[in-house]
Amino acid sequence: MPLLEVENVSKVFPTRSGSRGAGGNVALHNVSLTLEKGGSLGIIGESGAGKTTLASLIVGLERPSQGKVRLDGVVVGEQMTLAEMAGRVQLVWQDAAGSIDPRMRIGVALAEPFRIQGLKERGRPDAIGRMMEEVGLSPALARRYPHELSGGELQRAVIARALALEPALLICDEPASALDARLKRQIIGLLERLGDERGLSYVIIAHDVGMVRELTSELAILYRGEVVETGPTDAVLSDPRHSYTKRLIASVPRLPRRQAG
Repeated sequence: MPLLEVENVSKVFPTRSGSRGAGGNVALHNVSLTLEKGGSLGIIGESGAGKTTLASLIVGLERPSQGKVRLDGVVVGEQMTLAEMAGRVQLVWQDAAGSIDPRMRIGVALAEPFRIQGLKERGRPDAIGRMMEEVGLSPALARRYPHELSGGELQRAVIARALALEPALLICDEPASALDARLKRQIIGLLERLGDERGLSYVIIAHDVGMVRELTSELAILYRGEVVETGPTDAVLSDPRHSYTKRLIASVPRLPRRQAG
């Protein structure tokens, strides 16, 4: 059984008049994807293609207008509460700074998932320190506020918080888009290591072809809310078949591949 199944999913947002019909905003149309346990899926598309909407559907923040999203065979939003979802899938938002309350010290923010789930004992300072060390942060930063961390440090903190409840699936929405090339490389290395050590499955949403190439084994191309091409990542990137895929790959920034040795 696949870990993730997106089956014939469409999402239509109502217009200001409230219409979901022909006048509605069709964000996704008849999208189907699967991800096996331990696998990694990249999703590439231009702004407005529906990538973030798809991520929100997978984690249960939105409900599909049509179709089903399943995690381990369980229908998201129907057979599973958000609290139950939190222990299976987590989302790393594109805006790291905006996803942490600026009034919270980092240590408090990292303990927040435990508090919400009624697991306060797991949010002890020593446990938070180990969480921070796992993502390459000094536990001393636990007393800092978000604005006192660098962009790279804040992204690591957001990843640590997403992993607090030990989800099987991590959705990363442009996880390094705000970072320079050196820090992007570090975040890629961190995600690779965490995937290996924890056996994580990933959905990586990115414009960066290099990041998707290194972090994912399967790739889906979204265009105007529809999947226009899928396949093994290297195959799609090296020999794209759809005209939009060819244009997209030629236009998006590329992160240089690491040199051997």
